[in-house]
Amino acid sequence: MAGANPRESRTNRNLRQATTDPEPASAEIDYPKATYLLKPVRTAAVLRSFVTCCELVKIDPFAWFRDALSRIADHPVKRLEELLPHQWAMATR
Repeated sequence: MAGANPRESRTNRNLRQATTDPEPASAEIDYPKATYLLKPVRTAAVLRSFVTCCELVKIDPFAWFRDALSRIADHPVKRLEELLPHQWAMATR
């Protein structure tokens, strides 16, 4: 390639490599692993929101958790909202 612009040939090589590579460079990120690492964060956020709801209605979060978890297996799916902290507080008072 006598007389060719070195910058241009590098660009051409990069384009040729990009079109022939089976996977793009972004495929190096392991998304399932990244999602797996975020699961504890989501779990903590859900648990914290339940604790905050319990605090707002002035009930003991651990008493609510114990009762809700002991009843949830036999509770009808269509009535799960009854186990939420604000509903549970009204039912137990």
